[in-house]
Amino acid sequence: MIRERGAERIQTEDLAALRNMIALAAVIRARTDRSVHRFGGHGPAYADLFELYPVNLAVDAKTVTVRTASEFGMDDDLDHFQGQPDPAYIYPQHVTPDLDEVLLRSLMALWQSQPAGKDEQRFRRRIFRSLETAYHAVAAPFLNLGSEYDHALSLSLWVSAFEILVARAGNVSASDVERLIARVRWSTPALHTDVVESPRGPRPGRPVSRPVQVYERLYKVRNESLHGGTISAHLVGNRLEKGEEDPLEPAPLAAHEWNHLAVAVPVLYRAVLLELLTQKGFHTHPVDPGVDDLDAYGNYIEAQLDSGQYEKPLLYRSRLRR
Repeated sequence: MIRERGAERIQTEDLAALRNMIALAAVIRARTDRSVHRFGGHGPAYADLFELYPVNLAVDAKTVTVRTASEFGMDDDLDHFQGQPDPAYIYPQHVTPDLDEVLLRSLMALWQSQPAGKDEQRFRRRIFRSLETAYHAVAAPFLNLGSEYDHALSLSLWVSAFEILVARAGNVSASDVERLIARVRWSTPALHTDVVESPRGPRPGRPVSRPVQVYERLYKVRNESLHGGTISAHLVGNRLEKGEEDPLEPAPLAAHEWNHLAVAVPVLYRAVLLELLTQKGFHTHPVDPGVDDLDAYGNYIEAQLDSGQYEKPLLYRSRLRR
């Protein structure tokens, strides 16, 4: 598209925020679908498909402009121009993104709003800064040929994405994030009531909820990877016993089992994000209206099923085995 002269210029931050919203809505949906369904989940598991291409058609429609961190210029020799596909998606035509419409709709409401005061400005900045970090966290971890550290470094960025969401100045601790997670209103009661063992000190083995256990695994892997320690691969990947699988529904996780962090962390982040957006009026949790209004009750059941779908990677054995 060619921007008309005189049209209002889109700010870089706003354009990046819009891209990040769409990318996270697509990647979280894709990873959830791949985890929950045996067949399906053809969306992008990584955000690289949504990279903003650095070559654009100029206003005269006869030349292209190039703007990257290392190159800046213009080229009118279009006959010899060859685009560079993203190394994570050599055949992007095979990817069919589906979106997490609930998350995207809530984020769009924030994106389109006009902050009225400093508190709203800080909230807006915090959400979009966190999304920008999460976008980096879901990029393809293959800069070092998919090494163990590649994957751990990508996961480590999720810790920063969570910490940015904590509304406080100064250092943010793991306990601050865990308190934020504890405020999430889950559709599935087991995410409040199920007790599992903590993998992190100073008291490993203490009882925690499954969502908190996911974050504690993540936090420990982050410290190991960024501080030069041995990465606990068992905390990163699936810890699932071998057994028969139901062809339609994944089996519930046993107390000692868990799913890969690449599956569990994005849906945990989604839940925290929606809880914060709810507090500011940009999202509404489904409320049971009773059976007197069948249309409203049907919408409520649909919303509950949608929420439950994104909670399954925290409670059910993942279909992913890699």
